[in-house]
Amino acid sequence: MEKPFPAYRGDEPYIFVSYAHTDTASVYPEIARLTGQGFNIWYDEGISPGTVWRDELGRAPP
Repeated sequence: MEKPFPAYRGDEPYIFVSYAHTDTASVYPEIARLTGQGFNIWYDEGISPGTVWRDELGRAPP
């Protein structure tokens, strides 16, 4: 399934969404709905393949 939109990158508050890839069919519509309501969403689309997730999450803005 194609990712619905680019993950948020910026200094504004955001919601980080963690999910199992087997659940994308139910997760993607929900994060698209939240984005449509004005929420900034950061999800794994914003993490490059091969990156250590713990390090990437630690570098994310608060």
